[in-house]
Amino acid sequence: MPKLNVNVPKMCRHLHGHAFIKIGGQQIRLGRYGQPHTQEMYDRLIGQWLANGRILPKAPPPEAAPQILTIPAPYWRWAKERYTSSEVDTIKSALRIVEKLYGSLPALQFGPNALRAVRAEMIHTGWTRRQINRQISRVRALFRWAPSHEMLPETVYNQLRTVEPLRRGEAPERPKVTPVPHNLIRVVRRRVPLPVRALIDLQLLTAARADELVDLKAADIDRSREVWVHNPSDHKTARREKDGKIYFGPKAQRILKKFMPPCRLETEFLFSPRQAEQSRYVMAEQHRRPNQKPMPARPIEPWVSIIRPPATDARFAGRWQMPFLSPRD
Repeated sequence: MPKLNVNVPKMCRHLHGHAFIKIGGQQIRLGRYGQPHTQEMYDRLIGQWLANGRILPKAPPPEAAPQILTIPAPYWRWAKERYTSSEVDTIKSALRIVEKLYGSLPALQFGPNALRAVRAEMIHTGWTRRQINRQISRVRALFRWAPSHEMLPETVYNQLRTVEPLRRGEAPERPKVTPVPHNLIRVVRRRVPLPVRALIDLQLLTAARADELVDLKAADIDRSREVWVHNPSDHKTARREKDGKIYFGPKAQRILKKFMPPCRLETEFLFSPRQAEQSRYVMAEQHRRPNQKPMPARPIEPWVSIIRPPATDARFAGRWQMPFLSPRD
């Protein structure tokens, strides 16, 4: 009489830390070893195996398998083509919380209550009300993108739309951003290198952003008219098809001309960290004590001595040899 096989496949642990079982020569992964949901999946699979006459039941067709809530790679490619790099990073910070709370949940089961739980986690993180409402809109955008690519039914997105935004008092409010007082700006201008001082003055005159001025080159400025114009190819509102031109009037032109000597190439950046460091070195020389040892000499740009030669008086040697703004500008 043949011996009956009463043994039940045991749960094994892989070297990489996940659990698996072997049934009928097939290895099936269960998840992370030692987790409650892994034990639940093992018990469910063994019960199905015994109920089916010790034969592993057939796997459901691919279309019937639930879509696990993981951010697909095509979505990131689509987002990088559509949005700026800073916007993509903001989207990642919102979806990171979704994956943290519901990374193992089927996407079909992500409903309004799950979205409210994500929003509560954002409140606990310390985000402001306006920021949370925008981040929730970015989470909904993922579920709006998935139906358009036939990854999810449209009903999931329609359910998420029923969640109302936060109102005042339900989350911290962001303090109002006020302009910096001019008296503080004057104090800062005296203590920063000359290129930085010029950037501050240009921002006050043109209302341009700092990154737009730092990347400025002489070749990028249209100087054919009385008012100079710079049209950056990439700016904050470029994706909204808005105009991002920067206009330089007479005062701004006087500042820019000091950074545009004839010996410099048109394709060089007008404001470079090297120039700021040289200007800081010159400023440090002015505040030295009479009996203090001199600082070691540093190389100066070749066009500096052409624009403003060294002073003949030994007391002023090394001072203000940079073609930037004067101390009283």
